[in-house]
Amino acid sequence: MKRAAIAASVVAATVVAWLATDAVALPARFWAVLLLVPLPALLAFQFRAAPDIRALPRAAIYLQSLVSSWILGGLTALIVRASGSDLPYLGVFPVPWPSLVAWSAATTAAGILLILIAHAAGIVESPLMHHLLPQTVAEKWLFAALSITAGVNEEFIFRGFLLTVLEDATGSTGIAVIVTTASFGMLHAYQHAGGALRAALLGVVLTVPVLVTGSIIPSVIAHAALDLIAGLALGERLLRSGS
Repeated sequence: MKRAAIAASVVAATVVAWLATDAVALPARFWAVLLLVPLPALLAFQFRAAPDIRALPRAAIYLQSLVSSWILGGLTALIVRASGSDLPYLGVFPVPWPSLVAWSAATTAAGILLILIAHAAGIVESPLMHHLLPQTVAEKWLFAALSITAGVNEEFIFRGFLLTVLEDATGSTGIAVIVTTASFGMLHAYQHAGGALRAALLGVVLTVPVLVTGSIIPSVIAHAALDLIAGLALGERLLRSGS
C-alpha cells in the first residue's frame, strides 16, 4: 500500500512537471521532467531496496558515481544543443577574477557554516555517509576527482540547465529556485531526511552567486571545494564527534 502511494505520488508529480513545462522545447522539457522527479525517486528507491551498499568497496562506489555523473552531464549538454540553446545561456561563461574569487570564497564559507550548523542542530549522518569517507591515499585521490566531477556536473545540471528551464517555463525565479533545490535535496536522499534537507539548503546557497553574476562558475568552484573540505577535512571529525 505504501509503495503504491509513493508510486502514485511520483506519477502525479511527473505529470504536473510535464504540464508546467509546456513552453519549453521538447528535448529540454523531457529531460527536465526526468531530472526533476523520476530520476531522484528512482535513486532513492534503489538505495532503499538494494543490498547493503556498504559491502561494496569505496573505490567502486566512487568510480560508479564518477561515470554516472559525467554521463548525466554529457546528456544534458546534448539536450541543450538539441533544444537550440547554447552554454552561455545556461551560465557557462567566465566572470571577472575579483567577482569569481569573492563569490567562490563567500559561497564556500557559507556552505561550511551551514554544514557546521546542521551538525550542531543534531542532524545525524547515515551509515552510508560513514562508509563513504575515504581512508587510503588512493581513495582520497578518487574522492577528490569525484568532488570536482560533482561540482562541474551537478552545477551544470541543476543551477545551469534546470534553473534556466524552470525560469523560462514558469516566469518566476523564486519558483524555479524552490523546485530546483527540492529536486537537488531529493537526489541526496541516501543521506537520510536530515542530509537531504541540508543538501537542499546547500542548493539555495549555491544558487545565490548564479542569480547575482549570471554564471555558474563560482558555484562550480564552491561546490567542488565544499565536497573536498567535507570529505577530506571535516568528515571524520564531525562523524566522530556526533557518534
